[in-house]
Amino acid sequence: MRKNQFPRAAVFGLVAVFGVALAAPVAVAAQELTQALAPAETTWDESSGYNSVETNRAAYALTTSPSGVEASRVITAQLALSGGDLGSMQEEALFAVLAAGSAWDDASGYGAVESSRATIDAGSDGTAQASNVTIDGYATP
Repeated sequence: MRKNQFPRAAVFGLVAVFGVALAAPVAVAAQELTQALAPAETTWDESSGYNSVETNRAAYALTTSPSGVEASRVITAQLALSGGDLGSMQEEALFAVLAAGSAWDDASGYGAVESSRATIDAGSDGTAQASNVTIDGYATP
């Protein structure tokens, strides 16, 4: 007998064992089968109802919020009007841009929130004082 016949036989034996193992059907217990066929438990998103709230918010935000371009147009129009030295047609066009921007403020209802945050700051003596709030939301001293 030659030296290399034993390893060759071992390789063929291992291949045969793996082939039988892969070809044999997998036995599944009845308990495991019923768990696999059972419906999945509902997730928090499905059971909470919060998904409908998020859907409504996303739909409202897409339909009513101005784009970044429109907001910058409103700011640019305000700066141009405050600079003066404009013709009447230019002023009319800029007022139209401002009206479109203020229409969004009226529709969103957020203007009341901003104004209440920016104008009233109750002092220690109970009197209302105006606060200096900048555009980025930080108070100035």
